Amino acid sequence: MKPLLIKWVRTCKGGDQSNCIECLLNKLKGTKFECEIEDEGATLLMLAAQRGLKDLVEVMTRNGYKVTKIDKAGKSALFYCIDSAADDADVLEFIIKEGGDLGKVN
Repeated sequence: MKPLLIKWVRTCKGGDQSNCIECLLNKLKGTKFECEIEDEGATLLMLAAQRGLKDLVEVMTRNGYKVTKIDKAGKSALFYCIDSAADDADVLEFIIKEGGDLGKVN
């Protein structure tokens, strides 16, 4: 993973944050890091939603990350957003707009 990150930093040098994130997400496609990053099955998108990082959530959905994916406990990005201390209505609204279903929140 370290060589991948070094290569990513080199290719994204001088770019804006959004472009750097998109570049990293493209590098992660097809790796285990694209899907689950924790033993419980949480994804990068779920953790970004939990922390109220709307820009990152937007970039990730543009790059194919699904707000409807669930972890091993049946929780989606919407659940992570609602259950967080970030209390970010913008992220919650965005996730719902992208297909997050309040009826399916555990």
